[in-house]
Amino acid sequence: MRAPLETEELIAPVPMNVDGATAVVYAELGFPAPLARGLFVLSRSVGILAHASAADRLQSAADHDGQVEAIASAAGRWAGRAGSWAG
Repeated sequence: MRAPLETEELIAPVPMNVDGATAVVYAELGFPAPLARGLFVLSRSVGILAHASAADRLQSAADHDGQVEAIASAAGRWAGRAGSWAG
């Protein structure tokens, strides 16, 4: 029993994260490793697609805000000229 304890002391602890926890769940449910890996990749791909979609929507909103600002600025310049013509 002494050898496993010495070996355990030599191994640095690995912090557990959600990926490690899901790996434990998949193993306990009896999923083979390749299938568990596939489920892991599938869940990660959904997350990256959500991030890409959000970034695209933010960029579209920023582009839209820039267009609105340019139109408002042009309208303000036009209104300023119209006021000077009236006098």
